[in-house]
Amino acid sequence: SQTVPRDGTGHLFVTGNIGPAVGERTISIKEVPFGNIPFTYREKTDADPPAVKAGTSPLAAGGVQTVEKVPGNVLEMDGTGDSVEIAHTSELNPSEFTVSVKASISRPQDAEGKTTAMPRQTIVSSMDEDAFQGYEIFVDTDNRIKFRIGTTGSGWLAESEWTVLDGPEIITHRFYDITGTYDGTTVSLFVNGESFGKNVSSGFNPNTSDPLRIGSPADDGNDLNGQIQDLHIWNIARPEAEIKKLSTPTDNESGIVAHYRLIPWNTVVDTTGHDHDGTPQGNPAYASVLSGLWIGQIEI
Repeated sequence: SQTVPRDGTGHLFVTGNIGPAVGERTISIKEVPFGNIPFTYREKTDADPPAVKAGTSPLAAGGVQTVEKVPGNVLEMDGTGDSVEIAHTSELNPSEFTVSVKASISRPQDAEGKTTAMPRQTIVSSMDEDAFQGYEIFVDTDNRIKFRIGTTGSGWLAESEWTVLDGPEIITHRFYDITGTYDGTTVSLFVNGESFGKNVSSGFNPNTSDPLRIGSPADDGNDLNGQIQDLHIWNIARPEAEIKKLSTPTDNESGIVAHYRLIPWNTVVDTTGHDHDGTPQGNPAYASVLSGLWIGQIEI
């Protein structure tokens, strides 16, 4: 397994010793749902000196095949201005809510392909940063998934603040099912069905003006380097028992406001029919799921 920087070049070598000759053999590389991956094939014989035997279909010896890219079921963002923007509406910013997203996060790499420190990365946000309004799911510089909501502080000053819940430390390229809820008094965070904390809030401040953004915060910084597979928003706090089932919600269930399946269309469509469609910003790309990506198979 290896990580190849975007627009970079990597080499994967597969070898096999199949013993004495057993008659005619066919070596082929199966088609894969990914783009711009060249394959070469060579087979050596037992001749002295070793000779390169002509390859069989589909590749000639030393030949190169580039597999066409097929649109996949996730939206991939490279951390440099890619996002999706959905216009602000009160329906997307209820006083009680659930937001649920499936995402994987990548570490950035330097020019030599080495991973660097994890920057803060927004997965989904609907917030006004300066006014302490709305909510955000993000990965922080400590490598942990976090969920925050804008609240009215306690005490006689009652100043607004961010209430933040810490989730688990992530493993890059692994998908996580992340859910944040607020039921009118308590904010909660669940990751892969496991509870990662609850906090009684003195009052939630919904976002009253800024768009909902996938892969970017309101201030156009801390962009996501990773993949988003699914996003749901409800105007209710879903019960903990339902969240822990990790079942796929339907588009017409009670309380659902928006659902983004992130399958290839010209826009990011809200499949509930509530018309909260999104517009891609920058150049996010549809891709195959990176976690466990099947690169190729050799048959002999």
